[in-house]
Amino acid sequence: MFSFNPTTSTQPLAIFITLFTILRIIKFVPTTSAPIYYSIWGICAFYIIISGYHRVNYSTLLFIFFCFLSIIGNSIDAKYNIGLRFTGFLLIVGSVGPLFTGEWLYSLRRNCFHYVSVGLVFVTVVSFLIYCIYPSAMITTRGHLYGGMTLHSMQMGPIAGLSTIYLTYKFLITKQDKGLRDKMFYIVGICISLLSCILAGSRSAILSMIISGIVCLYLYYRNDMAMFFKIIICVIVILAITSPLWWSYTEAVQAKIAISESRGGLITARSFSWKARMEEFLQNPFIGCGFATVVGTLSERGNEGMVEPGNGWLFILSSTGIVSFILFVTMYIRYVVMLVKDAFNESILLVSSLVFIGLHLNAEGYTLSSGIFLFYYLWLSIGYTYSYLFK
Repeated sequence: MFSFNPTTSTQPLAIFITLFTILRIIKFVPTTSAPIYYSIWGICAFYIIISGYHRVNYSTLLFIFFCFLSIIGNSIDAKYNIGLRFTGFLLIVGSVGPLFTGEWLYSLRRNCFHYVSVGLVFVTVVSFLIYCIYPSAMITTRGHLYGGMTLHSMQMGPIAGLSTIYLTYKFLITKQDKGLRDKMFYIVGICISLLSCILAGSRSAILSMIISGIVCLYLYYRNDMAMFFKIIICVIVILAITSPLWWSYTEAVQAKIAISESRGGLITARSFSWKARMEEFLQNPFIGCGFATVVGTLSERGNEGMVEPGNGWLFILSSTGIVSFILFVTMYIRYVVMLVKDAFNESILLVSSLVFIGLHLNAEGYTLSSGIFLFYYLWLSIGYTYSYLFK
């Protein structure tokens, strides 16, 4: 059902990395401390690089150099533990990101990408089934929102959205005459993932899911636009007819919209963060205020150096400077454009995933936050894309 012809030699490591990263976001599993987490990544990175290193991506190497320059060019507060953060960043980007490539690395990243996508589907579906039986177990203590088996609704939202995109892709490429049972499974999974994303109440995840879903359908039916519009119309009609069944799941979204409007606008909270990032950038446009850090306390949480930058794109701009920002944006746009021109099915999945992440980064800033699961997914997506295009 979820077969994708993996290369056997990379399967064990891909399975380990997938379990290792996904289990870290499950609230029923004890959280791995940062030093242990990065130590394991260090072992993985060493093995991965010596096993599959054939080609260096100098654009990514230059991006990392300017990230490092932002550290040595600024006086960064010790609370940020910048050495550990940058080391974790290097290890994960070096392992699954677009720094190195080769046939072995292509196989590993492909396996990791598909395994983690299947893992997100599993977390989404199981969370929803548990919620139907025992709702209180799936509600977060912080905010009292639907978080499923994850630690927070802001994790559950994008995970369910990515699950929707992956299942939509699998549904589209499954042949009608050979996969009727599989198609029915994908339809049920898509419905559960959609409801889970809405239930989590993350507006950015919902919007990213809708747009990336449309992109996925468009790319698949780009040579049959009549069918594309028929499907869009059918989906809209089905949603309208069934709205009495699912409208109650939008309570969290409605509550957030009401709160935002009472504060002056739908993006008021985010706009303060965006303004802060631009002010930080203008203070030091070339090297930023320091890798993965902020100035002041507006975007900090607690006294442990944790930050909520509010925008992944602007976080790169403000903390590492204009050159790093241009390198990252250029890499992202170039890869998406090259994938769109590619005619194979795998490129449809990669474009849809990158579009989802790209849109979601406008509200969440995990581009440099190596301890966050979505950081891993972001750089794995870019790394797999690089290996796919230049293998």
